[in-house]
Amino acid sequence: MNCEECGRLDSSIRFSVFTYVMSFLIVTTREVRSGIHCRACRDGVRNRCNLASVTLGWWGIPWGPFYTIKSLVSNSKADADLIEVNADLLVDVADQLLKEDNDSEAERALEASLELRDDSGVRQLLLQLRGEAILNSPPEAPTVREVESEISLIEPGIASLSPGDSVIPALDDVQLRSSPNETGEVVGAMGAVGTVLSRPRSGWVEVRAQHGASGWTLLEALEKPTRSVSS
Repeated sequence: MNCEECGRLDSSIRFSVFTYVMSFLIVTTREVRSGIHCRACRDGVRNRCNLASVTLGWWGIPWGPFYTIKSLVSNSKADADLIEVNADLLVDVADQLLKEDNDSEAERALEASLELRDDSGVRQLLLQLRGEAILNSPPEAPTVREVESEISLIEPGIASLSPGDSVIPALDDVQLRSSPNETGEVVGAMGAVGTVLSRPRSGWVEVRAQHGASGWTLLEALEKPTRSVSS
């Protein structure tokens, strides 16, 4: 939940994915750096990845220049395609900030979540935090903790996975789909390790595979590694 670089916890926290390119004559490799960072550290990671690409990415034939430019463009919007992930993450950040009695920053985190995705439950939490009356709503809106407790009763283990967690397949040939259901188009295979992009919903979770593909798979098809892995 805190920034992986500096440990800061505030409303600028986001999950983002950066890439960088390294080339050696006829060999060009693309690497991924993902994680949860505050604004300052996110800019630092982006700058380091871009510097690596600009310095070492061009020198591969024929793909070095192409992938270097693609990486620089992708890094300029590293969290722009992760709206759902970061909307959920900011609610978790707000919950943690409230536990630390930092109400003003928790309010900013909820506002940032609503800017990414409109959600009636988050609006109610924000109104409660501001001490405003909630019109046309139940007498007591659920807190983040209560919502998570209710979900965990429906989907055991759901609270144990958060954006940024590493996961490995629990079954053979785990496939990734374009949407959280069996009718979603298969977009790729999970591979040996992946990174959780969003909080689980209805038994499904969005994952980015080590090779770069991302999609939805069943929660029961994944498990947490028993030791640290690099995704």
